[in-house]
Amino acid sequence: MVIKRTGASLAYMFKEFVRRPRTTLASQNRVPAFLRGVFFAHERSTAGDGDGNEKPAPGEEVYPSNPLMDYFNAHEKGPGVFKWLHYFEMYHRHLAKFVGKDVHVMEIGVYSGGSLGMWRSYFGPKARITGVDIEPVCKAYENEHTKIVIGDQGDPSFWKRILADSPPIDVLIDDGGHTPEQQMVTLEQVLPRMKPGGVFVCEDVHYIYNDFMSFVSGLDDALNAFRNSHVPPKKGDIRSVATPFQSWIHSIHHYPYAVVIEKHEKPITRFDAVRHGTEWQPFMGERDA
Repeated sequence: MVIKRTGASLAYMFKEFVRRPRTTLASQNRVPAFLRGVFFAHERSTAGDGDGNEKPAPGEEVYPSNPLMDYFNAHEKGPGVFKWLHYFEMYHRHLAKFVGKDVHVMEIGVYSGGSLGMWRSYFGPKARITGVDIEPVCKAYENEHTKIVIGDQGDPSFWKRILADSPPIDVLIDDGGHTPEQQMVTLEQVLPRMKPGGVFVCEDVHYIYNDFMSFVSGLDDALNAFRNSHVPPKKGDIRSVATPFQSWIHSIHHYPYAVVIEKHEKPITRFDAVRHGTEWQPFMGERDA
């Protein structure tokens, strides 16, 4: 299985190198900076922080309370829910905007079914919940407001078939097989088909040098593309024309073991750096006047 995935990745890389040799070669220039970051993180891990990150006081909450955390703490019986506790702050930060709305939530990884009820409770009675799992036994958790789909998230043909028959997705939570290949395939297939303003959450991205994180780093690079416009709004201002990717993706967020990607509510066309004020230091020179 590993050999098959590795072979597929190498074949993909070779095909893309042939199509975009300059982009492929330019990416090699990232290696020194990548290693610099690795070494810096290692130094901070071994030296201790000492930068004012104090330990919680006795009795202080390590994990902040919110509706999802409260539900989880109160859920002592019934279908099992298995989550990293620091995820609940992340969920509430990015998903609160959908509470009480007509929202379609898809979670990959049904397991024992408990999180399906958690999402239903959090988003409210208008929410449509879809669970995806590779185990047929999970079909037992289907009910009048929760649909269960059985299939392999690492198979692009599965997604093409399911998404063709599925209402547009507002929230995708990937808590499935956790292999980098499964996570990459899921993102590639689902993210383009999510609704504007949608939120994609990939959980359990464990260990350094994780291939999925390398994949997301490529998305980070695309988010930072700069295409200077030769017709700024006024002299001295700067305008960058948005790439198709930037017009589509609002932001990418990194958390321990998780990645969150948010889509724009409406496509954007540009980024503007605008000057306000009349007094400026001269050291920038005439080029920015």
